[in-house]
Amino acid sequence: MSHRNRIRFQKLTRIEPDTISNTSLNSSVGANVCWTPILASRSGQLISVGLNFKTAAGNHRLAIYSTAGALLGESSSTAVVTGWNNLAISGVSIVANTEYLLALQISSTSAIIYYRGAPTGFWAYKAQVYGAFPATLPAGSTVAAVTPNMRLTYT
Repeated sequence: MSHRNRIRFQKLTRIEPDTISNTSLNSSVGANVCWTPILASRSGQLISVGLNFKTAAGNHRLAIYSTAGALLGESSSTAVVTGWNNLAISGVSIVANTEYLLALQISSTSAIIYYRGAPTGFWAYKAQVYGAFPATLPAGSTVAAVTPNMRLTYT
């Protein structure tokens, strides 16, 4: 990836999410699998991945991938609610100063997420029917100059 969204966060002594973005821009995701990079500020065990919704509709799934595109963990399908949706993902060790890819899918085009726009935003997406995440992120993705409002929470 030529564009990097390297965001560093202060090391905290309590559980605290590493968060990308926080803005009022919003958009629908449609029938795609989408992903964006995040840099972990410290090491720990993943508890959840979160996505911030302006408008609730349908279900969503969240996942975490290595930068090589290998699936590390994914959530179950869960109904969307307005605001932060933190979906549990277990069994993933997070390593400080390591970049990961946070991925999302939403079953309804009526669900609206918050995001940050250009020039600092970056995400990639590829058409996919809503369901389980692929074991490897698909090639031939489209890159957009936006970053969804997502976060990692880990111990």
